[in-house]
Amino acid sequence: MREQEIKLAPDYPYPPLEAGECIINSGILVNNPDLKIGDTINIEFGLKQLIKTMSVYFNNYVKEPGALTVRVNNFSDSVPCVIKEIMGEPYGKYLTSREEFQVIMEFNELFPYVLDYVDDDADIWHDRQDFLDYLSTPQILEQYA
Repeated sequence: MREQEIKLAPDYPYPPLEAGECIINSGILVNNPDLKIGDTINIEFGLKQLIKTMSVYFNNYVKEPGALTVRVNNFSDSVPCVIKEIMGEPYGKYLTSREEFQVIMEFNELFPYVLDYVDDDADIWHDRQDFLDYLSTPQILEQYA
């Protein structure tokens, strides 16, 4: 909604997505012609390095003095999402050579959702509400978007 307020991508026709929902580019259908709205797909992306980078910043500048250090151990880079829409053209900043593989998820929903897919031995930070709040802060997410 903020994007609409500042007239960024004013022709973006899709409503906000809930956690675990995504919009895929129709180019994905070339190799997966049976996919349809409502199907669940697994998407893979390099989220582990991003979470590690964010945890270092959090540990150095955000966490309360004396609080335990947040550690990122094992993290799955694959999460399921339910297809809510299939778009015919790409949106946002995306490499032209990869636009047919574009998958859109709401970044304000992304971290709380993907944290459910953290491997068990990483739960040393999974239960840290202060870190989860940090990961869910729109201003912080915009810096890493």
